[in-house]
Amino acid sequence: MSKCPIPWDKTFDKDKKYIWISETGKNTCDDCKSLDGKVFSGDKVPLRTHPNCKCEVKEYTGNQKNDLPERLPTVTSFGKKPDVSSVVVSLGLNFIKYDANNLFQIGLNKGNANYLKDTIKYETISDLKSPELEKAIRKRIKDETEELIKYGMPRIKDCPVYVFNDNSALSQKIVNSKTIDNFLRKNRNNIRFFNFAQQGHIDFEKEDDNNLYFALHGADIKGFHFDKQRKYFYCRVEDFYNFDPRKTDFPNQVGAELQKNGHLKPYYLIILLKIPVDKLY
Repeated sequence: MSKCPIPWDKTFDKDKKYIWISETGKNTCDDCKSLDGKVFSGDKVPLRTHPNCKCEVKEYTGNQKNDLPERLPTVTSFGKKPDVSSVVVSLGLNFIKYDANNLFQIGLNKGNANYLKDTIKYETISDLKSPELEKAIRKRIKDETEELIKYGMPRIKDCPVYVFNDNSALSQKIVNSKTIDNFLRKNRNNIRFFNFAQQGHIDFEKEDDNNLYFALHGADIKGFHFDKQRKYFYCRVEDFYNFDPRKTDFPNQVGAELQKNGHLKPYYLIILLKIPVDKLY
């Protein structure tokens, strides 16, 4: 079937979020699979990828587990002790390139001291020594994983936490991204006059940066505040690196199978951002 984008028969509110739900079956195309579970603002919902597309887009509730339908995993087991590299190669996937852990490994390598500065790995959530933050992280983990247990995924009560200082290259990459510029432009007046919620949702665009898109697409942004001189605007991006077997794109299915068998461990990510106030004007 030829690929030809088709407009939707309905319009979307630009101030709302929408989730793409792929129709799953033997004839589901790769383009539709890759969009499954992705969240978009109303003015960025992609067109249908081809004629007779059976996918749907509905308003996002803020909780992906409620929006995605129940599905069975499509990837068969790789066994108890797979060589992850050979699995990736055999599937023809450049999986490691877009693995968020790859960013961390590059930065934490002693030979790459310039990539990340003052990045701290906490072995457990409790090591953060912040009851409020610990409570919020544990709630998010529970919300995102409890529903997945019936699909064979492990119960997750704790995990390592990576905190990236605002001097880190990952933080700088985000601060200089088009996605942050768009977020600030959209919320400029609310931020300047302290009329904004303390938590939001941010989607990094594939056109902006492939690594940010695959590693942080669908992250939270929170902790907004200014310094005393109002020279900088501070916030943080948070994400939980975990796989959902209901998502039909193949890299996600591979990750879910590896995680289910204990070969890929989840972790929580906190990236501190220091943004010049000039970006708000």
